[in-house]
Amino acid sequence: MPASAFWHARMPALVPSDRNVLPMLFVAGERAWLRYRRASCLTAASKYAGGTLASLVDANCVASRNRVHLRELASLLRDLRTP
Repeated sequence: MPASAFWHARMPALVPSDRNVLPMLFVAGERAWLRYRRASCLTAASKYAGGTLASLVDANCVASRNRVHLRELASLLRDLRTP
């Protein structure tokens, strides 16, 4: 199911113009989260700047943040599927 159809099916009480905005808001939020993840993980790795651990700390941070975020997205999806 296309993302727009997914949102439209779950937001019947909203006026059509609002339903068109929700997917864009989701994408904007995800882009902001990616910027946060990048800055946060680079900060964590900066303690080891120039060393061999920097890339390992960065990769572990990204993996950890991704796991948490995927759980958050799964929860959001469950909420949206619930009438």
